[in-house]
Amino acid sequence: TFIQLQSTEEKMRLLRDPNVARIRMVRNPYIRASSMYLSSHSIRYVTNPPSFDDWIAQLHYNKTHGGRVRSYHIPQKEFCWENVGLQFDYIVKVERQNYWFPCFVEEFNLWRYVMRGWNSSEQCYLSTPDVPCN
Repeated sequence: TFIQLQSTEEKMRLLRDPNVARIRMVRNPYIRASSMYLSSHSIRYVTNPPSFDDWIAQLHYNKTHGGRVRSYHIPQKEFCWENVGLQFDYIVKVERQNYWFPCFVEEFNLWRYVMRGWNSSEQCYLSTPDVPCN
């Protein structure tokens, strides 16, 4: 189910349905922050990017003083639905994807989607030693 296409009421109904698997993908916050820094500054500041410390300080200032905070700068804990009592069946770490992804695909019978690509022109979303794309 594509949850982003549902109304809030429908999201909550689906997420509380015991027949719907609730999966939370989390990312190491330090890796996430460095990735956001690199991706947001590699394009805009070719010659003089702010330091990582200055960038973090600016994010904190924006958040605490009502400035602009992009949705991907929000800490993961603030958009994981725990504030409405939602509990997850699976919590998987993005950085360990090579370990859990084949089991995940098998459990939810997603092979046909994985083998055709994931919103890209690639033939395969993820190749692991146990699950090659060919």
